[in-house]
Amino acid sequence: MNPEVMNYMVGQESAQDVNFTFIEAIAKALDDTLQKIEEWRGKAEKEDFDFVESSMQAIQGTALAVVYGIVDFGAVNFADACETGTIAFEHEEKDDDGNVTSQEGPYFKEHKEPEPGNRLLVNLRSLSDLLGEQQKAHDERGMEWGSPHGCPEDGRNSFDQRARLIQMLDKIVRKIDANRGYPA
Repeated sequence: MNPEVMNYMVGQESAQDVNFTFIEAIAKALDDTLQKIEEWRGKAEKEDFDFVESSMQAIQGTALAVVYGIVDFGAVNFADACETGTIAFEHEEKDDDGNVTSQEGPYFKEHKEPEPGNRLLVNLRSLSDLLGEQQKAHDERGMEWGSPHGCPEDGRNSFDQRARLIQMLDKIVRKIDANRGYPA
């Protein structure tokens, strides 16, 4: 094989590996944040305080970081945002204890339905749902509810901003879902 072609191929593969490492780190950070928010929900249920109101800043701050942060989540590949399959083997040998001793013929076995994997796609959808909960509560409680000053105009502003965040998160999820291939 031509050495220039080989260097180019190795370079592309290395770039994809580094990119995936970054995505994994971002996915873990988002997952940690959303787990803390869900723990807060459990505490709110136990101690009987308003989860929607008390988590408003954390949820909206996370959504703002996703939508307006330095990462273009919409450019993330679908396969990097969830688990689409696993490596399987055509032939496996096991010892008497059931431990694998040799494997031959690796191939990619696709899942029927994608699994959470690094939970990036699951958490983006969850974040949109959490904002939707806040939006519903805000609509039911009145526009002044969303204002730190009890001002309906200020509350309407907050309501409208949250609606835009939901739309933008949903757009990011649709982009990731549609991004099924790697760039050439």
